[in-house]
Amino acid sequence: MGEPSAFHGAPRRIEALAYIMERIERTGTSPSYGEIGRGMRPHVTGSRVRQFVDQLVRIGAIERDVGSRRGIRIRDAHRCRVLIADTLGRHGWNHAHPLGKLGVQSRHLVDRIDDEPVWL
Repeated sequence: MGEPSAFHGAPRRIEALAYIMERIERTGTSPSYGEIGRGMRPHVTGSRVRQFVDQLVRIGAIERDVGSRRGIRIRDAHRCRVLIADTLGRHGWNHAHPLGKLGVQSRHLVDRIDDEPVWL
C-alpha cells in the first residue's frame, strides 16, 4: 500500500484537481493522465484518472482539448482554489491562504562589531 493521501476523506477528484493545478503552475504544462495517477496517494490508474477529469470538466473546473495528451486547462484558478479549500475545510483540514511574493524588508544598520555590520 502507498502513502496515505494528503486529502484523506475528501473526494479524489479534488486531489486530482490540486495535482493538476500545482503541475501547471510549476511547469507551465498540463500533466498526462498517468502522471496525475502517479501523483495521487495511493496511486490510481489512468482510467480512474479519466473519470476524475470527466467529473472536473462537468463541474466546470477544467476544460480539455480532445485528443491531446496534455490538453487540460484550468478554467478559473481562483474558483478552483476556493473549491479545494472548501472541500478540505469540510473534511476537517485547516487551510492557510498563500502569502504571495515575499519582499525583502529594508534593513537598518545599527552598529558595527569587529568591523562586521549588525542588522536589525
